[in-house]
Amino acid sequence: MPKLIIFEGPDGVGKSTQAKMLHDVMPGSLLIRQPSDSNVVGFLRSEVKSNPEHCMFERQLMHTVSHIVDAYSYFDGVTDVIMDRSPISAMVYGQVLGLSEYQRIIIERCNFAVYQDRLAEIPYDIRILFFIRPESYKSDKDDLYEQADRGKSITERYLDLAKHHSSFFALREHRYLFDLSLSKECNEKVIHESVLAAVEAEYDGIR
Repeated sequence: MPKLIIFEGPDGVGKSTQAKMLHDVMPGSLLIRQPSDSNVVGFLRSEVKSNPEHCMFERQLMHTVSHIVDAYSYFDGVTDVIMDRSPISAMVYGQVLGLSEYQRIIIERCNFAVYQDRLAEIPYDIRILFFIRPESYKSDKDDLYEQADRGKSITERYLDLAKHHSSFFALREHRYLFDLSLSKECNEKVIHESVLAAVEAEYDGIR
């Protein structure tokens, strides 16, 4: 069964770097960054991240469209997939950025209806890695999510998810991997070795 390894956590904690480093040591794996800038709706990434004309609900809907396109474009039941974010992010950010309950339900139904259907048809062996820091170590002044200045709330929500298996895990049955709480002193190589050790403990022959 192919592997689906999901990197989750707040913006700026190093997920993208670590996902790329893991991808580099897993021959034949596919790396998907969300919102994707390489699928057929890749233009939505700049809209989601930087265009101030959109309200948060519109932003989350565009993010969801990108997730859905990836699910049908790249999940083939053969290739190992590494995802830099997943529909879990849409749920976390939707909640802390002030979407109404009805809006969050719409986002959740769109994401999970597609992912549950797709992963039932094409099973993957799923692990989710949470990256949590007390604060981000990177900053992007043009990122509208970061401008919302709710990093603490987002981190707390991810911590809660990492410690308690909640309804966000409707993606598919899986085994929780680990909650990696990182200090600013950890460099990328040290973190990569920790990630690699954890993943290798779960799977045989990733390299």
